[in-house]
Amino acid sequence: MGKKIIFLFGIVIFLTMTSNASGESIRKKCKDEWGTDYRMVEYCIKKQSAAKGAVDRNRNNVPKEIMNFCEGEWKDDHRMLKYCIEKEVDALVFLNKNKSNFDREIFSTCLNEWHPDYKMVKYCAEKQQAAKDRLSR
Repeated sequence: MGKKIIFLFGIVIFLTMTSNASGESIRKKCKDEWGTDYRMVEYCIKKQSAAKGAVDRNRNNVPKEIMNFCEGEWKDDHRMLKYCIEKEVDALVFLNKNKSNFDREIFSTCLNEWHPDYKMVKYCAEKQQAAKDRLSR
């Protein structure tokens, strides 16, 4: 019983430390970005913290390759990380629904060139398909 309590206490301390560490990194980022503009530092902390919470809550619902891609692009900017995830998921959903609207070769080329950046796969496929359609008129 005593070992379980110590173990659980250790987990609570670890979670508190990691939560505080991420909170401190947000505070530092905002302070570094906005200096003595305290209103903007406060606003930045509020927005970054809210975005981090949203990402953390939805982490298990996001395809791993999108999460890895966006974290690689926006590691320390939680607002941009959240935005990246939203845009990439939207693009992936669009591509899955509309894949048959693209020439197979165009789709394959764009996917090979831009994967896992689905936003760019979508952009590439749309622009290439539109150009091919115009040329075939």
